[in-house]
Amino acid sequence: MIKIAICDDDDKDIESICRIVDKFFTEKNMNYEIDLYKSSCKLLEKVEKYQMIFLDIELQDENGIHVARQINKKHTNYKLFLVSNYTEYLKDGYRVKADRYFTKPIDYNEFNIDMQEVINDYILNSSFIFDTKISKHKIYVKDIFYVEILARKTYLHTKQGRFSTPYTLTYWINRLENFNFAQSHKSFLVNLQNVEDYDHHNIFICSFKDEKTVPLSRYYKENFITEYISYISKAI
Repeated sequence: MIKIAICDDDDKDIESICRIVDKFFTEKNMNYEIDLYKSSCKLLEKVEKYQMIFLDIELQDENGIHVARQINKKHTNYKLFLVSNYTEYLKDGYRVKADRYFTKPIDYNEFNIDMQEVINDYILNSSFIFDTKISKHKIYVKDIFYVEILARKTYLHTKQGRFSTPYTLTYWINRLENFNFAQSHKSFLVNLQNVEDYDHHNIFICSFKDEKTVPLSRYYKENFITEYISYISKAI
């Protein structure tokens, strides 16, 4: 369930934002819960429980940008949406790393497009594998560099280390098909999110101190490059 906070000191505005947020998540058939706040004090007490926060910049006795900075000191793993009557605060929104900036009154069609991009990113970065046959802990999909088959076993190479799995490479291709993975070789499935570069024969994986490479075979090369370019284009 996605927990959402809306903080605005105007009754009509908070009702309007709530209605739009409710419509979006209902249409997407996603589980969610909305809490409403008219001042930041109560929000700051419970801020860490929320995955998404809609914050008005012009609060009656406070500056929303200052409130956003306070939130960022207490909470890092969340999506921040700033709401304002004016576009002049847009630059300030970037300074507090807001994910989106909405101008009142919020246009639902624009909201729908922007939020879908945020939701896709949220799902991608919060999804995990929990399988006691592999590990006693969650393995976040974003932390997987690549999957390798070696001597009839598959291994997940991750930021936390290498994990042996009892499953086939075909199993992982199907399991990870919605998370931007592409096959580069008959024995390798690569997370495009962690690709730094590639050449004619190799793929260079970022976050490896030893500049780890994965083979790029002739058979899979054209399809891999097509999928990688498509992924990069969507990310821009």
